[in-house]
Amino acid sequence: MRGAGRVVDPNAFARLKGARELPTSNLAILRELYELREQLARSADRPPFKILAEETLVHLAQNPPADAAALALIPGCTPKVIGRWGEAVLAAIARGRDTPESALPVLERAPRLRIPGIAARRIEVLRQWRTEAAPRFGLEPGLLLPNRLITTVALAAPRDTGALAGLDGVRRWRAETFGREIIAALAAP
Repeated sequence: MRGAGRVVDPNAFARLKGARELPTSNLAILRELYELREQLARSADRPPFKILAEETLVHLAQNPPADAAALALIPGCTPKVIGRWGEAVLAAIARGRDTPESALPVLERAPRLRIPGIAARRIEVLRQWRTEAAPRFGLEPGLLLPNRLITTVALAAPRDTGALAGLDGVRRWRAETFGREIIAALAAP
């Protein structure tokens, strides 16, 4: 089973822009929404941003709606989103609201990652590839290969698309669509 050995970061939700400004009670809601989005994305084998944008998750956590009418007022909660996942989103919000104080998220500052010189060179190679490839695929560079994935890939230095696909955060669609080019960029002298 693909991805069975992956280590999932339980605090990945905290890296969303605006997350660190939320009170801990709202962080619990964001955590539930983030986990829901990841589960829905895995089930549909789609990129998470195609389910709910990061900005939408943060808006939902900032102003948690209590019903479908209030949900419809949140930017990014289109009728299609509400029709497909509205009940699940409201249930995730309710779970977050019901989180006991002892289980509220506590975010600690992570120490700055020390990146070896060889990995720093791979990061530059991957950024260059992303800059050149983004127009060809008609994607924003950050969607093509987000900075967090550039660092993950550069540190792991996968030698084939299977190893690339096994990295935490690298979805199957990304490995299948761009994997050969990413591996080739890493292998270039």
